[in-house]
Amino acid sequence: MHKFPIPFWKLSNAMLHVNHYYPHRVKDFAKSFSENQVMAKSWLVEHLVMSPAASIKNKQIVILGSWYGTVLVPLLRYYLKDISSINLIDYDEEAMKIAKWMHEDIITEVKDISFDVKKVEADIIINTSCEHMWHMKDIEMNGICAFQSNDFTQEDAHVNCVSSLQEFKEQTGITDIHYEGEKPFDDYNDCKRFMLIGRQ
Repeated sequence: MHKFPIPFWKLSNAMLHVNHYYPHRVKDFAKSFSENQVMAKSWLVEHLVMSPAASIKNKQIVILGSWYGTVLVPLLRYYLKDISSINLIDYDEEAMKIAKWMHEDIITEVKDISFDVKKVEADIIINTSCEHMWHMKDIEMNGICAFQSNDFTQEDAHVNCVSSLQEFKEQTGITDIHYEGEKPFDDYNDCKRFMLIGRQ
C-alpha cells in the first residue's frame, strides 16, 4: 500500500471526518479530488520533478491558495524527495483546519494572498489557483515558482483569468522559465489551463 502516490484510504477517513465535523463542507471537499483537480496537480508535479527544483536538498515548499491540499500534498511527498517542510496558505480557516487534520507535519497559515502576503521565500512556491487572486508579480517571490491559471471565466470565483501563456507570464513576472505549457481545462469545454515553472 505504501506504493500508492495518493493514499485513498486516508481520503476516505478525511471524508468521514469532514462529514462529521464540517457537514456543510462535504460537497466542497469532494470537489478537491475531482478528475480535473487530479489532472492539474499531476501535471504540475510531473514537471517539477523534471525541473531544477528536484535536486534541491531539504526542500521548503509553500503552497499559495492551497485549499485542502488533498491531491497536491501526497503527490509532492511521493514524487519529490528530500522535503523538509510544506506550508499551506489560504484565506479559508476551515479548509486550513481540515488540511491540518489530514496531512502530517504540515504548516498552515490563514491569510488572503492578495492582501496579506507581500513576500514569499521558499525553495518551491506553488500556486495552482492564480485565477482566484490578483497578479503574482505584485508579490516578491524568492524561489522556484510553479504557477497555474486558466481562461475558464464562467466560474464566478475566477476573478483574474488569463487568455494566453504570454498574458500569464506578464501576470506572474516569471522571466527565467524552466517550463511553460497549456492543456485543456477539462473534457467539457474549449477552455485551457496554463502552467509556468521558473523564477521572477
